Amino acid sequence: MRHLEVLVVTPQTTTSKILNWKVSNVSNVEIAIEKLQQRPYKVVAINKTIAAIDKTKFKQIATILNTDAIV
Repeated sequence: MRHLEVLVVTPQTTTSKILNWKVSNVSNVEIAIEKLQQRPYKVVAINKTIAAIDKTKFKQIATILNTDAIV
């Protein structure tokens, strides 16, 4: 079975596996940008506790690094 990958930006801990998804957790947007440069994630989830300015910054950079990403 193929595992789908998701990058989760959250200061809290989450489960590392949900159904057939491989979950990679990072605690802030800067680390998420570094991860996105290393590996092209198609799905990125950002916790609602992350500041709006950081979400905007990540979305703008993510569209440049990976145009297929869903944020």
